[in-house]
Amino acid sequence: MSESKLEIVLIGSRALATHLKDWRPKTEHESDWDLIGTLQASLAWMSQQGTQLINFEKNHCFDQKLDIKALGVEVEKDTSQWKHMDGKRAMELWKSFTRVDLSKVDKIHGTTKTMRSFEIELVHEGLSSCMILDYAKAHCAYDAKLGAYVADLPLLEAIKTSHATVPHKWGTHMVDLHAIRCALFQNVKTTTASEIQHESKTDTKDAKTDTKETKNEIKEMKIRASRYHPPRSKELQDLVLLRRLEAYCHFGSVPGSKINLNQSNDDFLENNTVAMLAIDVYVKHDDIHERVKLGRTPAYSDLRTDKSKVKNVPITSPFIVLFDPGHDEQGAV
Repeated sequence: MSESKLEIVLIGSRALATHLKDWRPKTEHESDWDLIGTLQASLAWMSQQGTQLINFEKNHCFDQKLDIKALGVEVEKDTSQWKHMDGKRAMELWKSFTRVDLSKVDKIHGTTKTMRSFEIELVHEGLSSCMILDYAKAHCAYDAKLGAYVADLPLLEAIKTSHATVPHKWGTHMVDLHAIRCALFQNVKTTTASEIQHESKTDTKDAKTDTKETKNEIKEMKIRASRYHPPRSKELQDLVLLRRLEAYCHFGSVPGSKINLNQSNDDFLENNTVAMLAIDVYVKHDDIHERVKLGRTPAYSDLRTDKSKVKNVPITSPFIVLFDPGHDEQGAV
């Protein structure tokens, strides 16, 4: 009889390293181990570590002084301005979230002889941790040696996307997120002529899948596709929304909500004690586009109808709001 599977899931960079061959932490102890599991499974998982376990402690996940009512005002204002995610659905999830007793939501932090640090977010009904565990049990592989499910790429993509607007470890999340999205689109085995025509605006008469030119177009399309998020199931889309709202709670406010735009340029850039935006290095604006481009040319250059004007790009473009630093709309993720 096979041993029962523990209800615990490995997420984060350690999970990502199991899917991407060359995606490894710099050293064996560089990356923490992030897990999500039930209390019973977490205790069983730690007992499996045996003499390797050095110490552990249980703490609250959320700040007990968090003013959830005040944060709710910020959340409602923020979600009402969303253009690329379902703000109405987010508010439905927020209302359910506010009924959860956050004082009973805990995590376990510890160390073993082989793990510099591990953190287990304990599953709680009504929170994204419960969604993650349910998804993992239905879709993810179980690593018997580790004693945990390992989050697959679609699940990791959803989790990383939920953190995209929060400053904490933003660089790490973005590097991971783009690697995940590129890997997901690399799994596309074939591309039809009609898809090529829709994506690159080429004539169907020239779109033949057996030509060198078309193969190059497919490659270019995959590069462009990596800029966007892949299709998500409803359960994963809800996970993105709820976990983002939870991230606001961890952060203590909606990121950017306290930045005052009603002031002079000098005050905003040099004297802003909230945003800390003082300029140390001056970089030409167009150089920024060159440095972050993902193809041969910056994305915005193909969309501008009049290149002599600054703001001449349709704001409905699916990626311009994320990759154009000069655009003033909310980022599309």
